[in-house]
Amino acid sequence: MIGRPYARQAIHALWDTETIQFFDDQGTHITSYPRPSAGTKSVGNGKPPGRTMKQPTTVTEVLIHEMSPIS
Repeated sequence: MIGRPYARQAIHALWDTETIQFFDDQGTHITSYPRPSAGTKSVGNGKPPGRTMKQPTTVTEVLIHEMSPIS
């Protein structure tokens, strides 16, 4: 992943048979990744698409949670 610091900036990619390298406009190396195997159509970051939602509280957690003194 390139990251937010490079949002809305031109990024340059160089690749060979083993790696893909990313550079900014000044020629500074940002990151490198191993090149995917032949036939790979997309590479993800391992996370599901969209925002991560907070897990809902379970009934057990509600029952064992202490009440606040204000309640």
